[in-house]
Amino acid sequence: MGVSRSGFHACQAGEPSARDIADRELTELIRQIHAASRDSYGAPRIHAELADSGTHVGRERVERLMKAVGLAGVAVAEVLARRAAMSLCVLPLTSWTATFMRTRRMRFGLPTSL
Repeated sequence: MGVSRSGFHACQAGEPSARDIADRELTELIRQIHAASRDSYGAPRIHAELADSGTHVGRERVERLMKAVGLAGVAVAEVLARRAAMSLCVLPLTSWTATFMRTRRMRFGLPTSL
């Protein structure tokens, strides 16, 4: 590589680069948007929110930063499955609602026993 060991380690111990600083600031914005969405927005929606607010960065950069801090969006199927499970508590349990909910839960790969 043409870099001495001492030079490499001096660079590693030095001040953070401009990109590292910008990534930290962007990560904080991403955390705020993700928290405001009740932890449901993924990278595409967060990228759109950043663009709407005037912060133009690549979607892949948003994905990389989200992955680095352990943030992830909620899959649509998971949201629909939660709604189906919650509606069990609201509907009166008749043979029609039981059959309807059983088939609906089967579609999302959830247990069918009520």
